[in-house]
Amino acid sequence: MSGATSSANAYGLFLLCFLSVALGAMDSVLASAYLPDITRDLTGGAGDAATGEVGSWLSFCFLIGGATGGILMGFLSDRLGRREALALGLLFYGAGSGIGAMVTSWQWLAVMRVLIGAGVGTALVVTAVIISEQWKVQGRAVALGILSVAYPVGVVTSGLVTSNIGHWRTAFGIGAS
Repeated sequence: MSGATSSANAYGLFLLCFLSVALGAMDSVLASAYLPDITRDLTGGAGDAATGEVGSWLSFCFLIGGATGGILMGFLSDRLGRREALALGLLFYGAGSGIGAMVTSWQWLAVMRVLIGAGVGTALVVTAVIISEQWKVQGRAVALGILSVAYPVGVVTSGLVTSNIGHWRTAFGIGAS
């Protein structure tokens, strides 16, 4: 993929990139938003100590996945292609969220958080590269600036999900779609 695309294709590509980052951001926040419920369901315990321990591990695993996915898939996108790498990233966070909705232990959820993080890290890196390579020079900075707000849009979207969906497994299922 090199050179600028036509206007219609560029806007479609931009929308795909924006939604990829925004939906990944939504998935990134769901575990934190539902953490007390997740802890109670997966450990049988409730309370600050159990929630703190589970939350620390889930956050750590997401961040490790994000850094690893962003770096590795960024390099791999040079070999596979940008679209293919982005598709893998979407598969990672969608599958991680979907499987995460079905886990029976917080340790397995932590593994899924690595997968979700890898997908989100991939989306963050690869979408910026796609826009940089495909967008016309005169509007590229604006497109990248707008793309940079996709993550906060996803975080706000997660707030809409969590305020309207009572159970964390259902919300994770939404994150898988």
